[in-house]
Amino acid sequence: MFAVRGLGKLIFGDEKNPELISLPHGDFYVTTTEGKKSTREKLFSDCQMALRRTTQKFQYQIVVSRAVDAKNPPEDDLEDEQTFLVDEAIQFRRRTDGDITSFVWIDVTESNEVFEFVCDKTTQKYALETFEATVYDCMYERKSQKSRDEATEQDIEAIKKVQLVPTTSSAIATTREKSVDDLTGLMSSLKTQEAKEKGPAGNEPLNSTLPTGDAQRMIHTVADLHLFDQKSNAFVPKVTNTDVRLLYLLPDWLSVSQGSKPLIAQLVEPSMNPVFNKEHKAFIWNYYEGTHVYSWLLQFSDKETIETFKEMFGRCIFEALNQTSFSKFEKGDQDYVINAFEEESEMAEDDLSDEEEELFHDVENDDSDTESNADHFADGTEKNKHLQVGYKNARSFVVRGDKIGVFQHTDDDKLKFYTTINNVRDLNGKPLNPKQAMLHQEDSSMILLDPKDNHRAYKMDLERGAVVEEWKAHDDVALNYITPEAKYAQMTNTQTLVGISPNALYRIDPRLAGNKLVDSQFKQYVSKNDFSVVSTTEKGYVAVASNKGDIRLFNEIGKNAKSVLPALGDPIYGLDLTANGRFIIATCKTYLLFIDVENKTDAKRRLGYEHYFPKDDKPIPRRLQLKPEHVAYMQEPINFTAARFNSGPNEETTIVAVSFLTASTGPYVVSWTLKKIRLGKIYDYTIKKYDDVVVSDNFVYGNDNNIVVALPNDVTTLSKKQLGTPRNILTTPSQNLRSRSNIVNAPY
Repeated sequence: MFAVRGLGKLIFGDEKNPELISLPHGDFYVTTTEGKKSTREKLFSDCQMALRRTTQKFQYQIVVSRAVDAKNPPEDDLEDEQTFLVDEAIQFRRRTDGDITSFVWIDVTESNEVFEFVCDKTTQKYALETFEATVYDCMYERKSQKSRDEATEQDIEAIKKVQLVPTTSSAIATTREKSVDDLTGLMSSLKTQEAKEKGPAGNEPLNSTLPTGDAQRMIHTVADLHLFDQKSNAFVPKVTNTDVRLLYLLPDWLSVSQGSKPLIAQLVEPSMNPVFNKEHKAFIWNYYEGTHVYSWLLQFSDKETIETFKEMFGRCIFEALNQTSFSKFEKGDQDYVINAFEEESEMAEDDLSDEEEELFHDVENDDSDTESNADHFADGTEKNKHLQVGYKNARSFVVRGDKIGVFQHTDDDKLKFYTTINNVRDLNGKPLNPKQAMLHQEDSSMILLDPKDNHRAYKMDLERGAVVEEWKAHDDVALNYITPEAKYAQMTNTQTLVGISPNALYRIDPRLAGNKLVDSQFKQYVSKNDFSVVSTTEKGYVAVASNKGDIRLFNEIGKNAKSVLPALGDPIYGLDLTANGRFIIATCKTYLLFIDVENKTDAKRRLGYEHYFPKDDKPIPRRLQLKPEHVAYMQEPINFTAARFNSGPNEETTIVAVSFLTASTGPYVVSWTLKKIRLGKIYDYTIKKYDDVVVSDNFVYGNDNNIVVALPNDVTTLSKKQLGTPRNILTTPSQNLRSRSNIVNAPY
């Protein structure tokens, strides 16, 4: 926007012209708040908004004027022009919901009124940005009493940081991010010294307190409250008939109270690890207090009540993450979001392959130690960062700063240190500490991305142990992430690959002279999609995820996406596809998103890459997450690393890498089987605990029983037999988790 301000001399130059700039078409609204009630009213239709000089130097006004027909004068008593002094106190902001842009501000003389000019859809983006920048220039002149020409970028940014006063629903979306920070700080201040002195988890948390302020009640119901107790390994009833509310209070809060006594007050956000169990009419989640993690359960009286609560909760968490009104989305997208919180949804058994039957047989846990390679590759201050498991040469590679450790896979499914590639440098001799590494061309080379230059990739010859080529994607297009042009393309001599920038998807061909971006296979978006990761199928279909949380499916690079899966709101930073592309596993911080993209309504059962989904029949995503009571045992927030399917010539059957990092209590590797997920058994997972943080892990190609695990200072292998059930890994033998049928007075 600071670049737009370069037009300031043209806008402000003619002092004889009172009007600086205008937006000729739009609708004008006012939202008035009285107590807890807000009312939105349209004042003008098809009106104009302009910035005008006043008779005083450095003073400006926003003027909204309606079109007046002399033959049909307006029937209200409003003045045809509404004026507002441009001052920092009006807290002017631009809002965008889809293709609708509006400007919102308050009247400094009427603090309970918020005004909104909704721009016509045909208004050019450039005009919107110029108008907004001019408003901030006017604010600067009034505040500093000097010309906008003296303003620095920092001066304007300081003015922009002023948040809109949170008085109505139209203002809430623009204030959520700041409000979360403010209220999180408020809740932190409530953590008293008593919390620090509490014993180990299992004790009851302190009563929490809602922040002060008017709240709009979104739902009010009654439920029984249970708390998971580690000593008895069960949810223990605490209070019956509690008062349960979801409150629209900058941002949304979950409130549970007993009469006037508050029991729980908690921000609605992903670390709650929310779970809805339809069978037992229960809502289960985590509550964090200091260094302790608790697991609460609310049991509702009937299925209709929990369905209503689930729908409203989905709306709350979606709006908190997206800062966008849930009502703006079509019903199909709304269902996609809400259904993601369902615990179990069984798929048809005849839709499953016979090969997966064996996965139902639990293996006996093997706690035998694995051989360490720490002594061979653990020098200096750098830690292991990236893991690449080979496809053809039975080797694995671990990137550690400007070194690459090479490990040989043995016949007994172990790893043996082979060699170290030291002093990784670019062609100019500068050290490379890659942000991404990818095996290429039959494992003979590795492609490296440098975090200091987001336009280039470097090809390292692994036999020579040196960078031999430098590829520049494009002068004006970033190269933020790469993936093979097709799944298992690394097993061939294929040279091309796929790259993304925050707004573009394209193919890279290193054989091209100059820039390596293939112009005919380049799709760039004008909007800020914020692409984060990309993955491909065996046919070369492409899935692209974003930091907004949506996923686009392409059957061909350079064309529009065939399907767009809506965002739940959490950034996606890991993405993997089965070879046939039917199943997607996307990694977010606190959960994995499992999606079947086969189009069930299509007679040919085509996938979402090949044919769009009906707008009201999107696939049902499944959130793979840990049970809240298991997280209570771990006593650490969840932070998953990128999840992977097992790979090989046979159909994928297992998901792994499903490791998450913890700061002090040790890491865990978690594994789900594909068949159990498809039967709705999303909490039927196995776990392995390590004594150090897990950096990355992945299956050995063609072997779903052998997993390579990279720790900060070690590389080792893990067999499925070493993965145990949560009750064996997370508890002592005398504290095994009870089965559901044995939990007295606790339905989960």
